[in-house]
Amino acid sequence: MAKGLLQRNMKWKDYPVIIAGVVLSLTVMGFAGRWFWLPALVDHFRIHYLVLLASAVIPAYGWRQKKTLGLLLVLIAWQVGVMEPWTWKRASVAPSNSASYSLIWFNVHTGNKSKSEVLDYLKERDPDFICLGEVNRFWLQQLTPLHERWPHQVLQPRDDNFGMAVYSKYPFKDRFKFDWDVPCIRFDVEHDINKTVSVFVAHPVPPVGNRFTGLRDDYLRQVSEAMSETRHPFFAVGDFNATPWHYPVKEMMKRHQLSYCPPTSMLSLPTWPIGLLPVGIPIDLFLAQPEISIHALNRGPDLGSDHRPLEIRFSQH
Repeated sequence: MAKGLLQRNMKWKDYPVIIAGVVLSLTVMGFAGRWFWLPALVDHFRIHYLVLLASAVIPAYGWRQKKTLGLLLVLIAWQVGVMEPWTWKRASVAPSNSASYSLIWFNVHTGNKSKSEVLDYLKERDPDFICLGEVNRFWLQQLTPLHERWPHQVLQPRDDNFGMAVYSKYPFKDRFKFDWDVPCIRFDVEHDINKTVSVFVAHPVPPVGNRFTGLRDDYLRQVSEAMSETRHPFFAVGDFNATPWHYPVKEMMKRHQLSYCPPTSMLSLPTWPIGLLPVGIPIDLFLAQPEISIHALNRGPDLGSDHRPLEIRFSQH
């Protein structure tokens, strides 16, 4: 019995070493993601790596595994350094003299059968702006009741999971449909006296295979170029098919002083895949310039899609 217990203890003592080795391998592999699509996928799971590393730190300390503990701490610092959470924007209380506005982004999923539930949810939440992804003509027909309350629209339906729709209570000062490989929408709204905000709604193809990874990266570069031509403060929202620390999004954020906006109480806000929540990954993003203040950002309910909605309240200062 004593021998069996000793062997079991030895196996448990291997846990910190195994975690350190696995995360080190995945971390190094992620740096090849700029050239190969499969290693790029591991870059999206850095928060998961942090959780695994943290779970190994206490055992390594307790068993006096100094070298392993040092490696674990280096790997933790490595993940944090890549993610740069100190650049993220947290929610703040809206000033009493400033109007705030609400927006919902939702990748509805083209084949979603819960269309009436989605419609009821949008009516009940009653945001100022509704931005939807993966809408086709049938979806638009089902959403016709929104027209009365949200009379201003930009509609770009498609049958390939990349259609878009924007519904607004406020008239558009300007609007643009970028019809690249898949659409992107920009709309400008004058929401206060002499205050105009531009909103980019994005949804590139998923990075499955080298070709589609390249198309996603090209799309995000085109969005970034379009942002350079914007004269007003702006934010971007959508299903980016990439986490905020993944290189094409990170480059866009640095170029335009955009900040990822997770909730105050969470390190990030995973929205996909819905079957793995709350341990999914954040690919539905709200990225805002410094002039945009975030007052609330929440994850909406399960409405039959493989994504959860983003519910945002913001103001411009």
